[in-house]
Amino acid sequence: MKGIGIACLLLVLSAATAGAQVADGTYDIRADDGAVCLQASPPDGDAPPQTVSVAVCDRGAGQAWTAVQASGGYVRLMAEPGLCLDGNDPGEAARAGAAFLAPCAEAGTQLWEAVSAADDAVRLKTRFGGGYLCLRRNPDAQVHAGAPFMSRCRDGARQLWRLVPRMAEEEEAGAMSPPRAEPGVPASCRVSIGPRAYTGPCRFLRDRSRDDGSFALRASDGGALFDGIADLAVEVAAPGRGTLRAYLSDGTPRDLGPVTRTGACWTGAEATVCTGAARPSPEPRTSGSTCYVAGDLVGRLDGTCILGKHGNPPTRRSRRLSIGGLVVID
Repeated sequence: MKGIGIACLLLVLSAATAGAQVADGTYDIRADDGAVCLQASPPDGDAPPQTVSVAVCDRGAGQAWTAVQASGGYVRLMAEPGLCLDGNDPGEAARAGAAFLAPCAEAGTQLWEAVSAADDAVRLKTRFGGGYLCLRRNPDAQVHAGAPFMSRCRDGARQLWRLVPRMAEEEEAGAMSPPRAEPGVPASCRVSIGPRAYTGPCRFLRDRSRDDGSFALRASDGGALFDGIADLAVEVAAPGRGTLRAYLSDGTPRDLGPVTRTGACWTGAEATVCTGAARPSPEPRTSGSTCYVAGDLVGRLDGTCILGKHGNPPTRRSRRLSIGGLVVID
C-alpha cells in the first residue's frame, strides 16, 4: 500500500467499559463530525514522518488503518509492518506530548481500547493512562502543532471517533475512485455549487460497499451534470452527516466539504444536493394551434412536433422550416 506506514492502533475489547467490537479489516478513523480523519502522514509534508495529524477525509493511503487481531484481546491497525500509533505520555517532552508513530512495542502507550459512546461513536483509550486518557483531535495549531493528543476522558465531541470500514479495492487503489461501475436508477436532482446550479433528471447510485446511506449522482446521459462534473458522491460518516465530493469527467476528485442532511437535501458551506423520484415525461398533447411558415399553412402543433394539415405529416410541398425563417403560431 502506498504512503508512509500507517501505524498500529491497538483496540482492546472490554465488557467492563462497553468495548466496541473491531473486526479485522481496513478502516478510516473519522472524527465524529465526519469532516476530518486520523492521518499517519502530515497533510502538508512539513512535519516529521512520525507525526500523526488529522486532515480532510480523502480515503487516501495515509488514512487507511488495517485492523489485525493481537494477543491479549487487542487489535492492531497496521498498514506498514512495525509502525504503531503511540498515544504518548502527556507529560513527556518528546513531541510535546502529542500522539505519534513509533516502532511497535508492548508499551502501554501503544495499547488502546475502543469504548462505545453515543450514536455508534467510540473513544480511543490507552492502557498507559489506566483507562482515563482518551485520544483527542486538535483544531488548535498552537497546541502540539495541531496533532492529536491524549487528555482526560470526558464527554467532549473532540474525543469521539468513528471507525468506517473500507473495501479491498479501495485499499489497493489507495483512494476512493469515481462511482462509475453501475448505471443507477432514474431520479430527479437539484444541485447547486457556488453560483452554479442544475435542476433536472439524473441517475441515483447507492454505494453498495457501505450500509450507511452513501450514494452518488450521475448525469442521465452518462455525460456531465454541469461544469464538467460527471459524478457527485455523498459519503455518510454518521447519521445525517457526511462529506460531498465531485468527480470531473476525467476522474479528478474535488472535495466540497462536510454536508448535513435535511429531508432529501444534503447541504454544506459550498454546495447543496437534493434528490427525489424521477419525474414522468409529459404526455404529448395537441395545442389546437395552427402553424404558418412565411404565410403558408403548415399544420397543427402537437407537443413539440408540427403535424401537417388535418393531422398528417407535412408533405414535400409543405414549406420547410429554416434558420431565420418566419414562423407564426395562431
